[in-house]
Amino acid sequence: PHAQRISLAQKMIFTKFMNVIHLEKPYIYGKYDYRVISYIDDYQTDIKQRVRLKVGGRFILNNTVVEAHSIYAPVAYEKFFNINDAAIEHFAAKDKFMVGLGYAFTNKLRSEFVYYLYRSKNTVENSYATTDVVYQLLLRYYIYEVNYNFK
Repeated sequence: PHAQRISLAQKMIFTKFMNVIHLEKPYIYGKYDYRVISYIDDYQTDIKQRVRLKVGGRFILNNTVVEAHSIYAPVAYEKFFNINDAAIEHFAAKDKFMVGLGYAFTNKLRSEFVYYLYRSKNTVENSYATTDVVYQLLLRYYIYEVNYNFK
């Protein structure tokens, strides 16, 4: 099999697109959960496994990078997939959506107001009846600065 090579033009188009929309540090990652669940009512233990996939990043609204006085919007979406059967619980499978608004006071001190929407599957009753909304105010201080300017 031949490895597909990305041309310089393709790299430039993608880089230009990312610069135009000011999407900083987009990411995708997966987590594997090995869960040991103890049911108190019948003293049984169940082992369940799932994979969690998450995509996200942050859109910089008034700059090209996050630095002092930057305003940005963090966004993320996470989906849970059961490997073996779903656990018998009220919040077994989830979808999580997050969007927020952040402000960088300095390069090290930032604050974010974030809105989370959680949609959970109730496997006891087998429905998607539960939806949680969470508002969060974050104050984040970075201990040291990292220079990401790779030139």
